[in-house]
Amino acid sequence: MCECIATCGRLLITVFNLIFALVGIILLGLGIVVKVQSPMLDSLLATAQKQFQNAVSGAGFSSPSTDFNIYDLVGGLAIVFIALGCFFLVIGALGVIGACCKVRILLILYVILVIVILLAQIGLVVCVFAFRSVFDSTIKQGLKDVIKTEYTGINGTSAGNLGMNFIMTSQSCCGIDNYTDFSEVNAPNWIFRSYTDDSGNTHTLITPMACCKNTTSAPTCAKSPDATDATKNNYDKGCYDSLWEIVYSYKEISIGVVGGICGLQLLLVIFGISIICQIDKDKVGAI
Repeated sequence: MCECIATCGRLLITVFNLIFALVGIILLGLGIVVKVQSPMLDSLLATAQKQFQNAVSGAGFSSPSTDFNIYDLVGGLAIVFIALGCFFLVIGALGVIGACCKVRILLILYVILVIVILLAQIGLVVCVFAFRSVFDSTIKQGLKDVIKTEYTGINGTSAGNLGMNFIMTSQSCCGIDNYTDFSEVNAPNWIFRSYTDDSGNTHTLITPMACCKNTTSAPTCAKSPDATDATKNNYDKGCYDSLWEIVYSYKEISIGVVGGICGLQLLLVIFGISIICQIDKDKVGAI
């Protein structure tokens, strides 16, 4: 019976870890492609860059420079891909080689790593849905620091600037808590707080234009009195709570998916231990 379980376990561990290894290779390849600044990505960026230019021009600004290096923006993401790719590849290799070749030490390392990942996943889910305050003290302040150090306006090209504008437009929100996150103290680098457009008109903004409910009415919707009109501007709706609403709206699905993954990992741990026990048994029987 134990031998049968160990045999099934070897097959299951081999199949799933081949998949892990393949995912690792794909992530590693994507990370390397971005890191070495491959021209393969240029065509994918063309459409997004065109939309970006149109939005800025429509707001009354000069069209922003298209010479900024997109790879500077995704460089951090490339490192994440490479790290995840290596991690998945190592996990997959340990599982496949350990199960197929019955290498005890590799199986032990594999089981330990899977247990660590399993416990980390459970801890993360518990913290997200039961102890939100754990994230409030770090993530919220981190996002506010991005505004303080990187936010320059609607045509800023830093990763933090683009990310903040994307979140505010896609989630119909303004700032982390509200529009006060863009005060002179909280956003000292916001250069378009007071600016002169191409027609020579001077504008003083209360909120970034990305906070407007309808950006076609910019810059009026970001100036007083429209900037504090809830029908024209999202000035009082913070993005931090909006992002948490998305997390909570998929609570059941998220818990179900994580539960399924944890169940699979637990099964892999059980099968891994059964193979290790079978290897020990075979060594004892051979003596």
